[in-house]
Amino acid sequence: MPSRRFCMFCGSCGQERYYERAKTGTAMIAFLNLIFLFILTPSFIFAQEQQIGGKIIEHNLLDNKYFLSTPENYMQNHGQQDKYPLIIGLHGFGGQAKGFLSLWFYPAKGRGYFIACPQIEYRTDRRLNENFVKDMLNQITKEYPIDQRRIFLTGHSAGAHFSYYLYLKNSLLFTASAPVSGMLRDWVVPYMHNAKGLKFYLIQGTKDSTNTMSEFEGTLSILKANKADVIYETYEGGHEYPRNISDKIIDWFDTFK
Repeated sequence: MPSRRFCMFCGSCGQERYYERAKTGTAMIAFLNLIFLFILTPSFIFAQEQQIGGKIIEHNLLDNKYFLSTPENYMQNHGQQDKYPLIIGLHGFGGQAKGFLSLWFYPAKGRGYFIACPQIEYRTDRRLNENFVKDMLNQITKEYPIDQRRIFLTGHSAGAHFSYYLYLKNSLLFTASAPVSGMLRDWVVPYMHNAKGLKFYLIQGTKDSTNTMSEFEGTLSILKANKADVIYETYEGGHEYPRNISDKIIDWFDTFK
């Protein structure tokens, strides 16, 4: 029998998400699993943060806010001279910083990373968002023992588009970037002269109808033509944020030591 298809609304990027489920249980069980993962999991993580070692801190910065997760071993080592890597995670259009953080919380805290997720309003002038991210980064590096040689970017959908802009325009601030389901937009192209030697890990769904494979191949071609250092991975899926990709991205970030 063919697999059943389930869909739900993606809070990260504002797109409809589709999941293929093989015949391993009933449709109801599969549907309840999805609800738990994308609705209950963020709430559970924030409710349990004190019990599981890492800590999530909400910061207000002028009229903006961001969420910061500390590594699992940070409390044990607090006050020592250890330096920790930092990931800046950018949610998609219409998404929430707290929801995007839930996709990264366990991989990041368990593997010794701080992760900061700013709440971005993509309809605002991108220069204001850029300044917000830079102010956030400045605040975090002043208050926490961050290894400034290991500050990474990632984002999904509109967050991936914005990560290209941030990295290419402010390449000295970041070590590498891993955009998921994102493209080089026209407003990023003026900064392509900075691409030489920059490190990218691109992730793209082969069935993505929002940011298509054709657009992805164009982005890849432009980056390579401008001598960026690029690796990429595709997966059989659409515009959804793929499961377990956060661990794979951290595997790549771990190579920068």
